[in-house]
Amino acid sequence: TYSHDGKWMAYSIKPRVGDGVLYVQEVDGTKKYEVPLGTSVSFSNDSKLAFYKIGKSSEEERRKKLKKLHAKKEEKEGGEEENSEELPPDVKEALKERGMPERMAKRMIEQRGSSMAEVRSFLGIPEPEEKKEEVEGEKNRKNK
Repeated sequence: TYSHDGKWMAYSIKPRVGDGVLYVQEVDGTKKYEVPLGTSVSFSNDSKLAFYKIGKSSEEERRKKLKKLHAKKEEKEGGEEENSEELPPDVKEALKERGMPERMAKRMIEQRGSSMAEVRSFLGIPEPEEKKEEVEGEKNRKNK
């Protein structure tokens, strides 16, 4: 873009990756101004001022997105490790016997909201004795 009197010109260079730079320079002189992230330039009517916008840094935005993705990935990986501890040994054993991956039971619990009793029922294994006694004890207390 040229100024109204033709003494100044402005142009921007935008790489495919990274941030662009706006240049404002004299056509016949040596003065040259660099404006990082500058866009949408226009000159005043008397050609003494140049107006432009400052955009967001694409590099910074990219870094933020990558940081966010890495955090989600780490959170997910950390969550999977925690979930592997949640599965009781009898459920793990039943899954192994049936050739089913542990993530299948985890998925039932996480996505479908299934309880451990429902997972055991699906696998066809009984509730542990301790659990049965606790459940029966609670029923007896409620009935009294």
